[in-house]
Amino acid sequence: MKSFIVISLFFLWLAFYGNLRADNDSYAVSLREGKALLFLNYVNVFDSYYELNPDYNGDVTHNVTAPSWLPANVDIKMFIENKRGYVFMPAYPGVYNNILKRTEGSALVGVSDSSSLVTEAGRINKPSFIPSGYIVYMR
Repeated sequence: MKSFIVISLFFLWLAFYGNLRADNDSYAVSLREGKALLFLNYVNVFDSYYELNPDYNGDVTHNVTAPSWLPANVDIKMFIENKRGYVFMPAYPGVYNNILKRTEGSALVGVSDSSSLVTEAGRINKPSFIPSGYIVYMR
């Protein structure tokens, strides 16, 4: 009788743990998708700013006006140097792949390492203001 109770409790715990894990997996997927969409929305806002200010040089993170519905994110930076625009944020697990999927493998998106930006098209020299381990959009 006691073994039946122990086995029942074990299966009850196993079912609970399985549901908890599935919920955690769903939450992780939602976070990745949310970060990817947030980044791409910042890219769109940056593109609008860049079109009006292509000759600007330097950090434009605080110059760009985002719509009120777009949540502020201090991790996302925007920079223009020598008529090239960059939007970048720390790389989180799964976010880069989500961005690539949403941009259909765009060569304008990459990940920074110590010396370069690694894109689907190859390596590009990395500007010094972009840290290693960041997702980067280039314009």
